Amino acid sequence: MKYKNFLYKLLSRFSPNFNEEISSLLYEKSDITIFDIGFYKGSFTKDIVLRLSSNKNIKTIEVTSFEPNTSVNQNEFKNFAKKYKLIWNHYTNAVGNINGYEDFTILENFPPSGSSLQNILVDSLWLKTRKFLFSPFTNKKINFKTVKVEVKKLDTMFANQSKMDILKIDVEGFSYEVLLGSISLIKKLKPIIQVEVLSKKKNFNIQEKKLKTLMKELGYLESSKKKHFTTHWVSDIICIDYLFVPFK
Repeated sequence: MKYKNFLYKLLSRFSPNFNEEISSLLYEKSDITIFDIGFYKGSFTKDIVLRLSSNKNIKTIEVTSFEPNTSVNQNEFKNFAKKYKLIWNHYTNAVGNINGYEDFTILENFPPSGSSLQNILVDSLWLKTRKFLFSPFTNKKINFKTVKVEVKKLDTMFANQSKMDILKIDVEGFSYEVLLGSISLIKKLKPIIQVEVLSKKKNFNIQEKKLKTLMKELGYLESSKKKHFTTHWVSDIICIDYLFVPFK
């Protein structure tokens, strides 16, 4: 377990993020609202909050988070939210482009990387090589668990929402569907959007084009783009994060 935790921490240092850029875009605001979809244990939101904690102009930070994997322990973030006086609303439904129920796959060996409504990692070379990397001296099999979860559109859940400064989407291959279910909110509130495209290499260009076309239609410019290089090593998967900002 110590070896696996060490690798998680090491690889996370090489994971791209736009947190400094996002924080600078928010620095003049006094009240900040973050929507974090694909929350897991809240590392994205924590980092943004810590970067903004020295800004005396900020009065409130409200966090709305989504994590359908209910086995994830949220006590650490609960304590963090209390310490930094966050307004925190946490939901365990999934977010998508329908209102209904769908199968949610949890990759128990790698829960932060492989839990999704559209799990493309199940039969991937990425999974086979990561299993060897994280458990090289064991024959431990790869475990999946599928649970039925409620799926809701953000447009349905937050039709009366009046503020959203950041929309972060990290849902392992299901980002486009989340955006489709959030179009009205995005058009109305114009948040900064960080979104991930996770795809098999053979399909990546199609998935990237779909995302960029939609974001352009919604009135957004691509501000930054960063590859997850550790995902690409000995892998059939591509993972790239994008930062979009609304047209002025």
